[in-house]
Amino acid sequence: MLGIKDIVPPSLGPNLSDEELRTGVSFASAGSGYDDVTSDVTLSIPVSKQPGYLRSYVERLKESLGEKEAMNITNGALVIVSAGTNDFVFNFYDIPTRRITFNISEYHDFVLNNLQKFVQVNSLSLSHICLHNHFR
Repeated sequence: MLGIKDIVPPSLGPNLSDEELRTGVSFASAGSGYDDVTSDVTLSIPVSKQPGYLRSYVERLKESLGEKEAMNITNGALVIVSAGTNDFVFNFYDIPTRRITFNISEYHDFVLNNLQKFVQVNSLSLSHICLHNHFR
């Protein structure tokens, strides 16, 4: 229906082909969150670094297919972001690193502010971003 591949290769895969670039890649880093401290705990790539990887992907796409085709692909891309739970589980409840600095309401606002920055940075190059967050 949507034409999504069964397996979406990682954007940092060493053997990523131009065809895979054209048909979609994953920037996922399991265990990351909007708070960079989460990635310190989980040894994952912080969400704050993902826009840089996206820019590198777009540049490689332009080199491979040309600017016009690359822009057609990125303008029609659907980006799904699912994050947030790890920030609270690891940094506030499990290993209470952030409870030293924030109460729950302040930490919530901090994480939402980081989410807002992430969306603003990525909306400059993407037109369809779907967010799925696990916190309130």
